[in-house]
Amino acid sequence: MALPKLRTFQNSLKPHLRALNRISYADLHEQSARARHELDQIQKQMQQDPSDMALQPQEHKCREHYIAILTSSKVEWVKFGDECTRTFFALAKQRKLATYIYPIKDDAGNLVEGGLDHSFYKYLLGRQITLRVPIDKEIISMGAVLSTEQQLHMSKAFTDGDIRDALFSIPNTKSPGPDGYNSGFYKATWHVTGPLICLAVKEFFSKGEMPKFLTRQNPRTLTYLRGSLEKFHECAGLKANEQKSMAVYGGCT
Repeated sequence: MALPKLRTFQNSLKPHLRALNRISYADLHEQSARARHELDQIQKQMQQDPSDMALQPQEHKCREHYIAILTSSKVEWVKFGDECTRTFFALAKQRKLATYIYPIKDDAGNLVEGGLDHSFYKYLLGRQITLRVPIDKEIISMGAVLSTEQQLHMSKAFTDGDIRDALFSIPNTKSPGPDGYNSGFYKATWHVTGPLICLAVKEFFSKGEMPKFLTRQNPRTLTYLRGSLEKFHECAGLKANEQKSMAVYGGCT
């Protein structure tokens, strides 16, 4: 079982990562005060004994460390904050264009703008047909169809390269998953965690089951998702194809 092994590995790292974050990254104000105090002590020693040449490299090192702490938060904001700002306005503009409703035409060709017309949207969603004509395979074969090689290519299993490309396409600024680790962690430790992640992903798609420790910790479980979809089916009359959504319904019974 690859997923339990990956979970054990992640849990074993969390205490060390918390300690590293507390010492080196958390509370920049306290770190800057500590670095400033060390710099003041070195500078006082240099004033008391200017002939001590060994203090100069120490003073330079403390000064560089103090400057790095002061600029770390600014660099983080300049690198990602401005990017998020540009991305925010671009997505806002895209969403505005996507949600803008233009005038539509009904079945008779009349221009409809404003008002409420349920019949048009009911026609778009489809109508219930009691008698369906079976598909004629001869007509289908006359058009563009996939060859046997293309069909096998579409249904072949994921490779390690596909899994790596999918994970590396996730920006580091995205929120972490249920395990508390973001994509940047897996990118930096891919030489260690890569084989285990690939094995876990392949195991999930082959079995179609989600481990219980993930569904217990995450309130947005697949079980709740399926329950919401079933309630949506009762209200709207639409139902998702479970056979085509094994990844979505994996582990739900």
